[in-house]
Amino acid sequence: MKVIGFGFDKLHANRYDSYNGKSNKTTNIEITNVVKEDLPFNATDSESYRISFRFEINYFDAEAKKETKVGEVAIEGFINLLMEEDKAKDLVKSWKKKELVEGVKQPLFNLILRKCTTKALELEENVNLPSHIPIPQLRLGKKD
Repeated sequence: MKVIGFGFDKLHANRYDSYNGKSNKTTNIEITNVVKEDLPFNATDSESYRISFRFEINYFDAEAKKETKVGEVAIEGFINLLMEEDKAKDLVKSWKKKELVEGVKQPLFNLILRKCTTKALELEENVNLPSHIPIPQLRLGKKD
């Protein structure tokens, strides 16, 4: 399996008026579609596929008694893969059950996390939401 393309289709960030500065966050990755894609430069025994995904971060009021959404970041995009024919058959077979084969799922999710986390940090900054991951900070202390 080779990744030959990655892109974003939709970027969305929103901070609601009810946001009070204290929030709990949830992150979700969902594969939304897997389709075979004919690429003009693919002259090998491999097949190409377009994997569509949705990456979400939801912010909930940490002090509310019931779950109240106070912000969100949503990113939709795609990954283009080049796969050997036998592995491509396994991918198609597993996707019919709305699942991904283990050998494909982990690397794809890691790629989505790496690309979307950096884009989400930018979107969070733009709408004034806190970072969904801890940002390293310099701490000055006495030298021994």
